[in-house]
Amino acid sequence: MAAFTIDDVKAVRKPRDSWWTVFLVDPVACRLTLLLANHTTITPNGVTRLSILLGLASAACFGAGWLAAGAALFYLSFLVDCVDGKLARLKGNGTPFGLWLDYVGDRLRVACCAAGLGYGQYAATGEAAYLLMGGAVIVLDLFRYINGPQLKRVREASRQQARAAAEARWSAECVFVEDILSRAPQTGVRDLLAGGTLPSGLVPRPTRPGDGGPGDRSDGTRDPRGDRATGAGPERADAEPAECGEPAGSVTVRRIRPGATPPDGRPLIDLYARFRARFPWYDRVRRALARHRVRTHVVSGIEYHALVFVIAPLIGPAALLPAVVAGSLLLLLFEAVLVYRMWLVSRELANVTAAPYPTHVITGLPSGEGPDAGARTAQRRVADHREGVCA
Repeated sequence: MAAFTIDDVKAVRKPRDSWWTVFLVDPVACRLTLLLANHTTITPNGVTRLSILLGLASAACFGAGWLAAGAALFYLSFLVDCVDGKLARLKGNGTPFGLWLDYVGDRLRVACCAAGLGYGQYAATGEAAYLLMGGAVIVLDLFRYINGPQLKRVREASRQQARAAAEARWSAECVFVEDILSRAPQTGVRDLLAGGTLPSGLVPRPTRPGDGGPGDRSDGTRDPRGDRATGAGPERADAEPAECGEPAGSVTVRRIRPGATPPDGRPLIDLYARFRARFPWYDRVRRALARHRVRTHVVSGIEYHALVFVIAPLIGPAALLPAVVAGSLLLLLFEAVLVYRMWLVSRELANVTAAPYPTHVITGLPSGEGPDAGARTAQRRVADHREGVCA
């Protein structure tokens, strides 16, 4: 049996995660993953099934009015749910069915716990407000899981339009600022756009048909569980260029003055420029949170579930309704911010597609990654085929 280390487990964590997971779950989940990987043959799907059973047990406790027991079991259920993806990426034994099982298990756990919590308090007090509370939690959870994928589709469509415009106008595939930030979260956007050098490994290679990674879908998006199905690990936030699969060296970001002819290179596009301009403090907050591996979406479904199913029940029945109301308002606020940000992206996209020249260009790229790299590759393959060379 393989002898993994705690560093191996930490290497397959998500580059950024919710603060609840980072500070209150992962310290235990990583060690549990290490224990299961080194001393058992349990599969990620087996871990997911255990998480579902713990979630159903939590719902039963809530329905019986045992708030503390329900809260403890919900926490354990979520902790175990954080283990399955790590185990899949660590051992490479995830399955596509595991994605479905994990998703359905999450929805089932939340729905049953919300129903159990509402019914249990209604049975104890006779107040119908608790039934409405349970229904509201279920509806908000479903809304969040509908809204998230739709926003991702809009984002990907915006990226595709920007990419197509760059290729049509400037004969080069663009680089998005957010792709560089995902590889190096500590990078400041203002410093990046001011110009200068950066490791070439932070610049994604040009995409070509069939270049998608093991976790890529046909529409260009990623699996929601971070390659849970394939067992491939997510890109580490602290990865050096060599670890990112890119050639060593550096490239230069050049700021193009209005009216100046841009040098050969790949255009650098910031689709979130309007959002950053309206909220200049956002990048400082993002960098501060990234130092601790925490994402900027600080009130997501994970925090909402933790408040409703763990914190409030431990405080007592009197905290349930206020916690649900406050948590629901915060969740809706942060979802609205995501929608607003995507709306600003759509407005910025119009500027990008209409611009005669890019505002920033990345130069000094490795051979074969500059403008028209894809066309040159295709021409080279045709020439090799005609000469009888197997390309």
